[in-house]
Amino acid sequence: PEGALAAAAPGTLLIHMSTIAPATARRLAAAAAERGLEMLDAPVSGGDKGAIAATLSIMVGGEPAAFERA
Repeated sequence: PEGALAAAAPGTLLIHMSTIAPATARRLAAAAAERGLEMLDAPVSGGDKGAIAATLSIMVGGEPAAFERA
């Protein structure tokens, strides 16, 4: 109740970059939408080796308009 969703102003675009289960990402996106927020799910792939080599990949899921906005 005191987290980011509760504190965000309507119209805020949230970009979640943790690697979480798809069902969890969908629940977060639904909760965000109920509060007038947009959310993108954007986990990072590549781990420590990818970070060191500067070869990380970000996979993004969400509404196209939110993606364009980001």
